Amino acid sequence: MAVHHGRVMWIRRQSTPRFAIAAIEAIFCITPIPALDNLRCTLALPNYRLYAIGHFVSVNGTWIQRVGLVWMTGELTGSGA
Repeated sequence: MAVHHGRVMWIRRQSTPRFAIAAIEAIFCITPIPALDNLRCTLALPNYRLYAIGHFVSVNGTWIQRVGLVWMTGELTGSGA
């Protein structure tokens, strides 16, 4: 089966492991918008994709915790600042 990414054509073999195919596709990743090349190529790697999703969830959780702490402090003390 042929896989086409931009100007690069790859022929997939059935015996090639999936993670190796993802790494090869990420190396030769070409998109029409150069700014999206890095994002699309790095997210093609399964381990980095898991790391990025976990980091996103962690950062959002920290932000929610800080907002909640400020809110709770304001409610308990009754001060507006």
